[in-house]
Amino acid sequence: MNVWLHRISHPHHKRFQCQLLGDHHLLSTGWSDFGVCPEFHKEVCLNKSQDRQDCFERYFKEWGFPKNRWNLWRFIVDMKKGDRVVVPCWRVFSVYEIEDNGVLPVSGIAASVSGTFALNDNGFLCLPNDDKSDDAIAIDLGFFRKVRPLAVRVPRRTYADEDLTAQLRNRHTTVCMTDLAQNVEEALAAFRQNLN
Repeated sequence: MNVWLHRISHPHHKRFQCQLLGDHHLLSTGWSDFGVCPEFHKEVCLNKSQDRQDCFERYFKEWGFPKNRWNLWRFIVDMKKGDRVVVPCWRVFSVYEIEDNGVLPVSGIAASVSGTFALNDNGFLCLPNDDKSDDAIAIDLGFFRKVRPLAVRVPRRTYADEDLTAQLRNRHTTVCMTDLAQNVEEALAAFRQNLN
């Protein structure tokens, strides 16, 4: 089991990510241009062969290979069923467990979030009352993972030790923090004990 830090940090879509996580138990990340591309889903998300990383890199060639592309790789490829995901928020953090190995594109969640969200004419996520034309404002979320909440809104000050607190300040989107698995488990145990 790995432990991941996944930051919900997109400045314009943070409230949508929080709503998807809280109401639908869907952890999300951006890159919606790839999330609506069936070829990307087939060649990268579903591909288990050796050329998977080459396919991934090919899609990013025209983007100039941004460094933050590896956040998407970790979200799609490295996260596995049973892994823990720590989601930091202001003064609190939440811990989730990944429910399956599949990563979902936008089309894979459309039915389960209808009423809360819709798809525009290009297949991007948008609000249900928005104009669905090509000009509709899209929400830049492209990939989703089903998660199960283990502890929500755990106060940092009370339950996170010094090492965990330092990691919760990490500004990257998706980071492996398995070296702090014991710290996370201790925080979870203390939080649960205090609830009883």
